Formats: sequence, C-alpha cells, structure tokens
Amino acid sequence: MYTVPFTDGSGDANMMNGFLQAKDTDLLTVVVTLPSSMSGAYDVYVYCYGNIDATTRTYQYKIDKVATPHTVSQTGHSLTTFPGHSLAPASGTSSGTYIVFQNVTGSPFTLTATPLSSTATPAPILRAPVNGIQIVYPAGS
Repeated sequence: MYTVPFTDGSGDANMMNGFLQAKDTDLLTVVVTLPSSMSGAYDVYVYCYGNIDATTRTYQYKIDKVATPHTVSQTGHSLTTFPGHSLAPASGTSSGTYIVFQNVTGSPFTLTATPLSSTATPAPILRAPVNGIQIVYPAGS
C-alpha cells in the first residue's frame, strides 16, 4: 500500500490518500465477488490518483467482463490538497481521477491495472494506482 500526503478532509480526500499500485512490469489484479442477490447489470467505479510528481503517467484499466479498457493519463499535482473527483471519459486517453465501467454483468469480475508510460527521468517509473472501487447497483442508478 502506498500513500499520498493529502491534508485530511472529506471522505473523498481520505480515500484518495491510500492506494494500491501496479509498478513497472507488474500488473495489479483485483478480483471482486458480488453477492448472488445482485443479478443484472451494475456499474463499477475505479478511483485512480497516485502520488505523481511533475511527470505525466499513463495507465490502463480493464475489467474482464467488459470489452473496452480505459486509459488514463495524469500529470503532477499538489502533494497536499486533493482537487476533487473528475471523470476520465471512456474514449481515448484522458485525464481524471476515476473511470466508470457501465453495465457489467456476472460475478466475480477481475480488474487489472497496467502501467503504460511515464515521463520521469532518468529511468521512468511506471505505475497504475487503484485508490478504491465502488459498485453501483442496479446499473445507472
């Protein structure tokens, strides 16, 4: 587990202070099993905002039950103040602090976080953070 030194504040800032991460060539895999009473589609929110210095890092997130992965690119941020949540749109590479996989069905599902690139020098440190996962059921609610 890794941390970001955001000032304690709202529940959002507290959640974003800690994260798991894939690093360099290692992937982060999280398996989530849902109760059998949750039949039908649900949405999966993945919160991703790691400790980024003045570099730009790009990550990919994939759920095994969804065909299209999400790619997120983030550039350095304040080390003390969480800026609030912003949605990283599903198309292309985009910035934001969370992504949404819509209309996921079946249980369990596997989330995989993959580091893609970094502008850090001399040697790029590749990372892909996961701060939290939220299941919204039924989908779209």
